Amino acid sequence: MVKSMKKCVVFDLDGTLLDTLPDIFASVNAMLRELSYPERNVKETLSGIGYGSRYLIASSLPKGANEGEIDEALGVYREYYRAHFSEATAPYAGISDALMSLKSAGASLAVLSNKPDELTSALIGKWFPDTFDFVLGQGKYKAKPSPEAPNAVAEALGTSASDLIFVGDSDVDVMTAHGVGARCVGVTWGYRPASVIKRAGADFIVGDAGEMARTILDIFERGEINK
Repeated sequence: MVKSMKKCVVFDLDGTLLDTLPDIFASVNAMLRELSYPERNVKETLSGIGYGSRYLIASSLPKGANEGEIDEALGVYREYYRAHFSEATAPYAGISDALMSLKSAGASLAVLSNKPDELTSALIGKWFPDTFDFVLGQGKYKAKPSPEAPNAVAEALGTSASDLIFVGDSDVDVMTAHGVGARCVGVTWGYRPASVIKRAGADFIVGDAGEMARTILDIFERGEINK
């Protein structure tokens, strides 16, 4: 007999729920222009997404930039991005319907992002109002893959971190899930190729939002939450 359990799913934001790359890319290059650094191409910018803003900016500056230069660049980037963070950003195909199918099955939904908390909340409020039970961006806790934030999400949802199901597009999301003994559904429509999330050990890999929802509903049905 399958034991009764809470159904809780935690989603990454950038590259999983929303395609935020166009606004991030524009903001990085606006910063680089203002500070007279060479601009970056999309591929270069993409490689820095997912690890927090400081990593993104440090990876965008010329090699050898010191901490003071990174601090200055980060300040310029944040100011520009806050003014332009949702101009070209949009949800991925089928995401809204997939979220609704999970909610209809009784799941509690949360967002856990390495994007600053205020911007994470603003984007979720714009694109997915009244959808998520808890939203947490970077700020109060260490960035993913640290277990601090996943544990805070679990507490807010009234469950244990190992009973969460994580959904994300990167190795960071897989490490975050496995770091607390939880399962991870890796998605291939985001910012990392399938080979990266497969190598990281994602428990499931899905190619579209409908498949993602079906996979999670199957996990619920089988009662196979934990690693």
